[in-house]
Amino acid sequence: MSAAADEAFDPTEEEVEVAIRWAARRAVEAQSDPAKFFEFVMREETTRSRLKIAPHQELILAFVMAHPKCIIRAPVGFSKTYIMTALTLFLLGEDCTQRGVVASSVQGQSKKVVGAVRTYIEGSDEVALVFPELLPTQRKGEAWTQVAITIDRPMGIRDPSLVAVGIGGKLPGSRLSWALADDLLNAENTASEDGLARTKTWVTSSLLDRLDAVDARIVICNVPWVPKTSPDSTGDITYELEADPFLWPSLTLDGYGDVEIRNTNWDTDLIRPAHGDNPTGVRHRLTAHDHPDYATYAGEDPVPGWVDRLDEVPLWPEKFPLSVLEEFRTRLGPVDFMRAVRCKPRSALTIEERTRAIDGCKRAAIAANRHRVVDSLQPGPSRITSIDPAFAKKKKSNRTSILTFEVLSDGSRVVLENLVGRFSGPEIADKTISAVNRFGSIVVVEGNAAQRWMRDIVLLKNKTVPIRTAVTGSNKLDPRYGVQSIFIELEQALWLIPNMGSVEAGPGKCPEGIQDLVSDLLEYSAEEHTGDSLMSLWIGREYARRLGLLRPQVGEDLSGLAAIGAR
Repeated sequence: MSAAADEAFDPTEEEVEVAIRWAARRAVEAQSDPAKFFEFVMREETTRSRLKIAPHQELILAFVMAHPKCIIRAPVGFSKTYIMTALTLFLLGEDCTQRGVVASSVQGQSKKVVGAVRTYIEGSDEVALVFPELLPTQRKGEAWTQVAITIDRPMGIRDPSLVAVGIGGKLPGSRLSWALADDLLNAENTASEDGLARTKTWVTSSLLDRLDAVDARIVICNVPWVPKTSPDSTGDITYELEADPFLWPSLTLDGYGDVEIRNTNWDTDLIRPAHGDNPTGVRHRLTAHDHPDYATYAGEDPVPGWVDRLDEVPLWPEKFPLSVLEEFRTRLGPVDFMRAVRCKPRSALTIEERTRAIDGCKRAAIAANRHRVVDSLQPGPSRITSIDPAFAKKKKSNRTSILTFEVLSDGSRVVLENLVGRFSGPEIADKTISAVNRFGSIVVVEGNAAQRWMRDIVLLKNKTVPIRTAVTGSNKLDPRYGVQSIFIELEQALWLIPNMGSVEAGPGKCPEGIQDLVSDLLEYSAEEHTGDSLMSLWIGREYARRLGLLRPQVGEDLSGLAAIGAR
């Protein structure tokens, strides 16, 4: 370094004193607060710059410290392992006599955490400042390796201070003060009932039995894999421990920003109730995102007093903004995307059944020669254009679906068109009127709150359009007629889905708007917001059912539907 550079970086005595006081104050705070510890100690792997804790990371640490036994479900890449590393260092520094274990699906994964902890103890000035007694063992023969380390502590304590193990691996012989399970689950050990059962047995019979009877702590942090679909089914270990008889508190984070908390009445200023549908009260959002600094991540201007009223700020917007999440959706496909990013797993059986049913509907369309999309049709069977409108035209808002289908005389239905986009109110009206003119359909629009204005906008442009509103609410969840009933109709091939296939080649890819509907069908969860295209399909189907149009008709002309709906 040049003399000029030396002079440029030469601090004054006053600046040195200020820096020392700052470091001392932060070190004292870090001794009792793992979030403060994270910010003071943890460094970025490549640049080695100090990390600022993200709101979701602070929430995870607060939840863990408030619940001695708990489950954390967080998306891939959202710093679960980094948080577990910081927590391991913090627990070791709190009490040098405690013994802990880091468990993963294989020992090779858990030893990464142990190795990182070892490196920080050996070389971090910040760790030394916070916990000056957190040092490597001074006794010969005690472990200081990549899979087991022993810190300096009183004589007579058996087993290392920290050990890395994989599922089925040998645990220390003495009792454990705490256990952190990071990435315990993977595709292999959740692919079968035997794999799920082996993991459950190892955790409940080996790991839990080895914990101290008093003041022990255990955290299982993972993306979810296989949900527990009934009391008799076997889910992955996170769902097993969340259910009876364990009822562990759980924190589940969605890449789009939802925070779900179950099995605890724990309250914190770090979160607030989510807006919109939240009947069981488990959905929350990060309060830190109700700040003008996050407005741009919701596609809005950062005006004073701005809050995230529409719950649009994603979980970690600085690293995973909505544009990146949408790239993940395309790259991963609906099944892996829902599991790895949204922490909403779908069992392999469910996906296979849905895919098989959708392919059956495509084959039915090919067999009936109704598998090609058409722009218009002559007057004929009953046709319905249903709308699930979203009026905000912002990039990050929900989209509007304008879906038209035809009811055939045998009760089956052909999806004719699905226009999906972020349209303004007048644009929705124009596209709706166009569908009516091209297909001779009757229009039904969701009749809740602002959506009722859609009917008025359409009639202002053309008062002859047959349009009705349909109120939705708890009927969405009705097992007989709710959204889930659509899947029974898919299994029976009642929906003819357009695609580019043929009799010889079989089902093919769907046109763009129809593919949006297929994606909604594959991603649907009763606990989540129903996809726009699926919601539009259900609104139209439900209206047609209430009119009695879905029953097979014999020798009856149904072409007068527009007159029925206009009354």
